[in-house]
Amino acid sequence: MLYFVYDVRGIKKFIFESLEFKAVIGASELLRKFDEELREKLKGKVDFYGGGGTGFGKLKDPSYKNEVESIFKDLVKEKLLGHTVIYDFVDENSFEDKEFQGKLQSAAKLGNFGKTMSKLFFALNLKKTRFDTYKDSIGIIAQIPKDKLCPSCMKREKISDYCEVCSKKIEMGKETKNDSVKFTPNLTDISECIKGQSKGYIAVFYADGNSLGDIYLSFDRIEDYEKFTRELSTAIEDARVSLPQKVYGGKECIVASPLTGGDDLMLFVSPSKLIPLIEEFVNFMDKRLENIGSSRKITFSIGAVILPAETPLNLIFEAVEELQDKAKESHQKALEDGTKEEDHYIALRYLTESSFTPHIEEDYPSAKIVYGKGISYKEFEMVKNIAENYAKAGLKSKINTIKDMIRSSDSASELEISTIYFLGRAEGSGGSAGKDSFKEAAEFYKNIINKDMFGVFYDIYSVLSNEWEVKKCQNQS
Repeated sequence: MLYFVYDVRGIKKFIFESLEFKAVIGASELLRKFDEELREKLKGKVDFYGGGGTGFGKLKDPSYKNEVESIFKDLVKEKLLGHTVIYDFVDENSFEDKEFQGKLQSAAKLGNFGKTMSKLFFALNLKKTRFDTYKDSIGIIAQIPKDKLCPSCMKREKISDYCEVCSKKIEMGKETKNDSVKFTPNLTDISECIKGQSKGYIAVFYADGNSLGDIYLSFDRIEDYEKFTRELSTAIEDARVSLPQKVYGGKECIVASPLTGGDDLMLFVSPSKLIPLIEEFVNFMDKRLENIGSSRKITFSIGAVILPAETPLNLIFEAVEELQDKAKESHQKALEDGTKEEDHYIALRYLTESSFTPHIEEDYPSAKIVYGKGISYKEFEMVKNIAENYAKAGLKSKINTIKDMIRSSDSASELEISTIYFLGRAEGSGGSAGKDSFKEAAEFYKNIINKDMFGVFYDIYSVLSNEWEVKKCQNQS
């Protein structure tokens, strides 16, 4: 039996290489169309499974090999614009090779389908047959005069305004609509300003499934894998459309969606909608995927950031991806420690300036406050509720004073006493200062400062205490 397997290398590079947001959206759409059309064109020749730039299938007859390869290469040229893809045809008999068996001995417990899938991708990585038409290298870029470089990717020669690749991506990145959501290629459509200011801000939400590869490999039957991946990708697509409607509450709903597929979802929304979007996403996925056919709860790691709309696209993507990595690190550590139940993890930042280092304060690089820490959704809700209460009480100057106290304090006991005394004497979140205020202050120290979550609290508090409004802001040009 002959199998066909492929993997699009550097998918995020393909999608996010451009400085033009329309090109980013267009690249994601091209990848989606590649998967759809490949599946359609291989019907009757290959029992095909996959999506999101990775796929495999069993040829119905080995004689289809040349035809399958030709269809595949044509689509890579047309939809992926020559981006690097590795592929291979793997004979089932080669699964008995010692090299395969040695590799699988160290693998986790696999289902029957998982064993086949593991062998296929192991074979793919051994051979790494490359197919591409565009070569990216410093040497080639250096040969292109600066005035001839594409202003979008800065690595290929432009034909008119852009290079051939970026032009096709931009053409695909047009505004789309359904009945109630406008998916825009223009970030100016979604930015908000803080009341009384002119600087525009945007928010980015980026969710990715946790350890789904282990679930795939545990399946005994290919039908179980297909059902699982189909239901998951459908849930992601439904979330992309339905959740913006919920968080915008019936008002004009404008978002940007540069990445959707498989278990990934990225949305650009207005800053005031970011925290509600996180909550709606978690609740939606918990209900939707409860009976998907997995032995464990399906969870996601979420990177979330609010930053100036003028921030260069590459920095926006780097920041939200780094935050998602922090969420994944915390999720993995929790699993290894075995101290917490399976949960979603979130790392959030509110940046008032474009930043290359979203986890530290630019003015206080050696400060004791950790920002962008990955926390469980249960912790996120606890911090958000505390931040919401203090935001309603209007204690911004008090919170900023505590921030300064943490920066300068060298004694945990002194910081605890000072925090409880200072915050307890202030107007409490539930009303005037009194017994409850000191109790709340003690809980604040215990759950926020003592657990090294003041940075998380401060960012969420700042988002909630701002009065956001849509008007003509200073945005990206």
